[in-house]
Amino acid sequence: MKISATIFFLLATVYFGYSQNKEITESSDLKVTNVGTPTIYPNPSYGMLRVNLKKYPYKKFELVIKNIIGKNLWSQMIDSPEETLDLGFLSKGSYLLSIKNTQGDNLQSMRLVIIDP
Repeated sequence: MKISATIFFLLATVYFGYSQNKEITESSDLKVTNVGTPTIYPNPSYGMLRVNLKKYPYKKFELVIKNIIGKNLWSQMIDSPEETLDLGFLSKGSYLLSIKNTQGDNLQSMRLVIIDP
């Protein structure tokens, strides 16, 4: 059974959280890195968030927060697998938190919910 690159990309988007905007011409163009699941808690959060990325074999990461329409709201490079983030500046709502390595590969994307205290 032959799967077109578009269908393969859509399946990878749903399954792996791949979210880079790139035109896929062949299935070999799709590069998804999924080596573990990060621990990010609490979620939902009042704004203080603990991030544990020890399961990844990298030493530096970029954390990116986007709103639901994809606009970048915040990003930060971190060089420690454990961090506490103060995201109290975010309004109540749902966001997309992406974890990237230093080469820009998307390691994981997840929904982040900020609630009122």
